[in-house]
Amino acid sequence: DTNAILIRLRGDGKTYKLILTDGIPSTGSPMSRSPSWQIDVPTKKMSSQDGFEEMNLPLVDFKPSFGGRPSSRPSTDGLGKLDSSTIKMLGVMLSLQLSDGSPNPPETFGEGIFDFSLYIESLKPVLTSQQQQQA
Repeated sequence: DTNAILIRLRGDGKTYKLILTDGIPSTGSPMSRSPSWQIDVPTKKMSSQDGFEEMNLPLVDFKPSFGGRPSSRPSTDGLGKLDSSTIKMLGVMLSLQLSDGSPNPPETFGEGIFDFSLYIESLKPVLTSQQQQQA
């Protein structure tokens, strides 16, 4: 089982979102589809000479969302846990909102017309057995 994602990146000081989904398109209402799962990825401002930073993103920290907004459904309907076996697509975005629905502040989003730069060297699943070996 996968229990985390290890991301190796060089950022620009902005906070991005990593989004996981089963890839099944919506048939209309939010109740007719699976949630996407998102987590904030705050980056450090780095240059190409700085190398990379690594982040371990536990799947339990991903939040369910519909249309980019945090889910308001009660956790009793099965949305409380991300099932890694259903994930077929991933995305990265710079969003006006953080994963909890709060505004992404100008310091970590930007104002007006701004540059952004995110270089992802790798994304790897962290298996439960690997996590136990690292402990």
